[in-house]
Amino acid sequence: MLCTGFECGNVDEKGNTKYTLCEKPKLSFFWDNLHLSQNGWYSVFTQLESSLSQINGGGGGGGGGGGSNHYEIVLF
Repeated sequence: MLCTGFECGNVDEKGNTKYTLCEKPKLSFFWDNLHLSQNGWYSVFTQLESSLSQINGGGGGGGGGGGSNHYEIVLF
């Protein structure tokens, strides 16, 4: 399947496979050579969580303070 004008197909114009999928994608840090996977972003977040809590005044992602350190990761 090829998309006109874009690099979104899994085979090239000659029918050669352009990429392969890993066996355990949930263990991958990147989903391509540039973009972090959900697991990758979670790993980054866990390293930054304490700093984010300090910046946010210790209130977590809940808005009005309160001390619960709950954050949501939104992936686009």
